[in-house]
Amino acid sequence: MVDGIAYMREKWGSYIPVRMRGADGPSDIANAIRGNDLFYDIYDDEDTLHEMMKFCAKAVNFTLDLQREQATKIAGGTITGFGMWMPGKCVGHISEDFSTMISREVYEEHFFDALKACVADCDMAMLHVHSLGERMIPVFAGVDKIKLMELSSDPNCARAVEVYRKHREVLQDKVIVIAPTYDELVNMGDLLSDSKTVIWYYAQDEEDAKRALAAVEKYR
Repeated sequence: MVDGIAYMREKWGSYIPVRMRGADGPSDIANAIRGNDLFYDIYDDEDTLHEMMKFCAKAVNFTLDLQREQATKIAGGTITGFGMWMPGKCVGHISEDFSTMISREVYEEHFFDALKACVADCDMAMLHVHSLGERMIPVFAGVDKIKLMELSSDPNCARAVEVYRKHREVLQDKVIVIAPTYDELVNMGDLLSDSKTVIWYYAQDEEDAKRALAAVEKYR
């Protein structure tokens, strides 16, 4: 991946800014290493698990440092894997998808310190969050360095807009990135009027793009 970023910058860097890719979070890396045995580790070998989590946090920082070295620098920042420009030494983005499969209490006890270690030395970070794991939002929102959160909708779960509205108080100081449908967009004025929100809208055609833009213009 890092070689790919370097290749893109060498070949086309004078025409387009080359962005970072982002990284799996430490718990996702641990899950990739241990598979389903990670669930047993929580109960059978806590000390080894905690040491592994320290290693996984270092692995995340290692790959993000390499990505930052190769990505195009723009106005003192870089563009993240989600296409968002972030200033300074940014972490963009990290995914902690494993957290959707465990309780909030287990995550905080065994995995949360590793996530905090990944963002401790940066200026700001962006976190990818699933609506399936909405119980983790207050935990993630408590990390000051996490300034942006991208909320994704999952099947058979509350839509990301509903999750955003439910947790709006703890998310008040965060920049939220969300991809609503048109119907959701026209009914989320309460969120757009008093929050920092980035809308990703997947228009079907030019007319669809125009009506979506008109729906949010009054909240600018």
